[in-house]
Amino acid sequence: MTSLRTVSKHPEQLETTPLIAESHHYDDPLAPQKLVFLEAVNQQRCVINSPQRNSQLTNTIPFFIVLLVMAFYTLFGFISEHINYKRHFQSMVEKVEAKYSNELNLDAPTLKYVNTYRPYFGKKNINYWDYIKAYNSGEFFTDGQYEKYLVIGWLIFFPGFLWLFGYLSFFTPPVYLTADRQRGILYSYGMGKVRLTRYKEAQFGYAGNMLAIKLYSINEKTGQLKTILYRPNVSHYSSFLTSTDSENHRFITFLNAYMQQGRDAVSPVDYQARKPFLSFGKNPLPADFEQQVEQILAKLDQEKKTPCVKLIRKVQNDPFTHSIKTPGAIRNHTINCGKSSL
Repeated sequence: MTSLRTVSKHPEQLETTPLIAESHHYDDPLAPQKLVFLEAVNQQRCVINSPQRNSQLTNTIPFFIVLLVMAFYTLFGFISEHINYKRHFQSMVEKVEAKYSNELNLDAPTLKYVNTYRPYFGKKNINYWDYIKAYNSGEFFTDGQYEKYLVIGWLIFFPGFLWLFGYLSFFTPPVYLTADRQRGILYSYGMGKVRLTRYKEAQFGYAGNMLAIKLYSINEKTGQLKTILYRPNVSHYSSFLTSTDSENHRFITFLNAYMQQGRDAVSPVDYQARKPFLSFGKNPLPADFEQQVEQILAKLDQEKKTPCVKLIRKVQNDPFTHSIKTPGAIRNHTINCGKSSL
């Protein structure tokens, strides 16, 4: 098991085991609809969920609902408060007008007090614009001139975070892992980029307590392969980065049984999960999907052969190696690296 922090920064450092070396005996079968990791299965393909939907249901959607309730609650409180303030202000204007409008001999403090209300005398119903200017003047309400900063903060915080969590909850494109039996590959894609590995060469490990599968894509800057970790939704708790040994075992045996024995080994019928409610994210297959697949597979083959060539040359040129003298022996040493060129 590799620490989650390490693989987050360096996914290529994940300690892995060959997937094909694990059991292919699916000994803990459940109905397809009860498998939290299964999105769809048929004779050609099996589609595996990521923890994305679980994370939406347990994290982002509750946050979105809480923020929405808080936004309406604070907005309703703000509006109700200012409706009452406006009524109070209207009442004060009428009282001052009735008491002092006909008084001629007023002392200086009282005259100043009356003059602040004088612009509103004679108005039976003060409009909201006049009320807002009076409120922000600081002459009628304590610290009223500072509330505009609270309004600005509200307008930044709630709309901004509602948009963020709304997007994460309902518009994030779904990302799946597809096991293609006909082509013998495991692949995923998102934002126009394909990540894949051959099933027979697939490696998996544990990032913290969470199962992860190594996939590869082309680094646009260097043209070399880069490692991407796909974390399947093995458990209801995968969104919390954990799963149990039995859940991991069920997933691994399911995937191996499907790839080696076909759909009937894991399900008697084709299955397609229902689309999640209020999920509007789209993740279309890249237009150059086949081209990317060919490029990645070619690059995998190239990198698989490279260490073999280096090892052959090292063995042939090593004066201290006396036990390996023939091309056949060299082939035995390099057989695990890929196809021999000898």
